Amino acid sequence: MQTGQLLLNEQIWIPCVTRAATTWQRMRGLLGCRTLPVGHGLLIERCGAIHMIGMRFAIDVVFLDRTWRVCRVCRNVRPGRLMVAGGWGAARALEVATGWLQTTDVTPGTQLDWQVTPTITPAYGLRPPVGASASGRSATSPAGR
Repeated sequence: MQTGQLLLNEQIWIPCVTRAATTWQRMRGLLGCRTLPVGHGLLIERCGAIHMIGMRFAIDVVFLDRTWRVCRVCRNVRPGRLMVAGGWGAARALEVATGWLQTTDVTPGTQLDWQVTPTITPAYGLRPPVGASASGRSATSPAGR
């Protein structure tokens, strides 16, 4: 998995984000994790909706379009919820600790930016692949997926 950080107004907004791009990574998501530390997030690519079946804790969710613009913000999404849709144009879902979004002014239309930082190791169980390079591509796959 590629790691990085999300920028808001050219400043670090979420310092440790893991990017789930493969089918298996996207299906697993945060299932099996006990918590999501403040300052950490999971960015799920090609994702217009999420479910909370099997989750152990509530999260805040930000849905983004292909240009990293916020489509929808959902706060305090509780475990067991069948579906939360991002709306028209949602291409990514960012999952963060509950309460994180209340400290910032992220609303639909807000522009975010992605910055790769390969030295970050997430604290909640998701790990970057062995052999990942600074570009975020895996040594075993030319496409990095």
